[in-house]
Amino acid sequence: MRRGVLAVVLLAVTAAQGCSVVDGVLGNRAEVCEETQEAIDGFAAQLKTLPPNDNAAWAQAATDFATRLDGLAKKSDDAKLRDTLTGLATSWREAGPGLTDTGDVAKLTELVRDQPAKLGAACG
Repeated sequence: MRRGVLAVVLLAVTAAQGCSVVDGVLGNRAEVCEETQEAIDGFAAQLKTLPPNDNAAWAQAATDFATRLDGLAKKSDDAKLRDTLTGLATSWREAGPGLTDTGDVAKLTELVRDQPAKLGAACG
C-alpha cells in the first residue's frame, strides 16, 4: 500500500499546475510561483529517495517542504499567493505527526490532491 501511495504522491506533486511565469504580472508573483514550482520539483525528487517504511523521514520531508513554502510566502508581495502558500505550509507541517506516529498518509493524500488547484488559482 505504501508504495502505491508513494507513486500517487510523486505523480501529483510533480503535476502541480498553474505556477508558471505569467506575462504582464506586476510584483513578484510570477517569480514566487516559479520558485514554488522548483520547490515542488525538489520535494518530489526527495520523496523518490525516501524508504517507503521510514515514517520519520517522510514526516521530516513534509516539515522541510512546509518551511520552504513559508519562506516563499514571506517573499511574495501578492496577498492571495502569500495566504495560499502559508496555508499549504501549515497543512504540510500538520501532516508530519500522522506520518511519524502511525504512518497515516490520509493528510498527505489530501494535500497532494488539493495542492495543484490551490496553487493554480493563486498563480494563474
